[in-house]
Amino acid sequence: MNKTKKNGFLKAACMMLSATMLAACVVAGTMAKYTSNTSMSASADVAKWSIQVDGDEIQELSPKNLSFTIYDTNPSGEKVTDEEVTTGKIAPGTWGYAEIDIKNAGEVDADITAAFDKGGNLPKGMKVIPLSSVPASAAAVTGEAESVTARLQPEGTANMVIAFVWDYDTTDPEGQNDDDDLKFGTAESAELSLGTLKITATQVD
Repeated sequence: MNKTKKNGFLKAACMMLSATMLAACVVAGTMAKYTSNTSMSASADVAKWSIQVDGDEIQELSPKNLSFTIYDTNPSGEKVTDEEVTTGKIAPGTWGYAEIDIKNAGEVDADITAAFDKGGNLPKGMKVIPLSSVPASAAAVTGEAESVTARLQPEGTANMVIAFVWDYDTTDPEGQNDDDDLKFGTAESAELSLGTLKITATQVD
């Protein structure tokens, strides 16, 4: 009788041990698995920003208010002829313009503004204005614009024009404006400051 109980006990113990080992194997199998990982860096290509004014990068120009000389006087058909005024000079009765070449050499659309601030000491009969195209004659130098704008796509170009006309004054019976013109022609310095041009480029929203 005791032998039978002992055998039963041993048999039960063996079964419990087997069950425990089987459970351990199952748990071990659940916990053991393949695991891999990696890390990656993110990057992006930045669109180029490049606005060129007469071939120079706009941010490299100094000062940012551009200075230039208007040499291209165009008095043909007006009150004076080329032979009456030295080439590259201006005088009452002449008109002319200067072109500023602007190129969007970048990779985003850009809005361009050319604002002209007229000099504070100009002849009374002189008009200086920015235009978006070359005037065909002195009569085309009209209006009171202080700036012109253009929208340029990549590789797009535009010409900003600063034009002047120095009219004779035929409405001044006293000749006062003639005296005003004379002081510019007899000044020690032959250079007349017409004003300053500021060009601004802004990325299109």
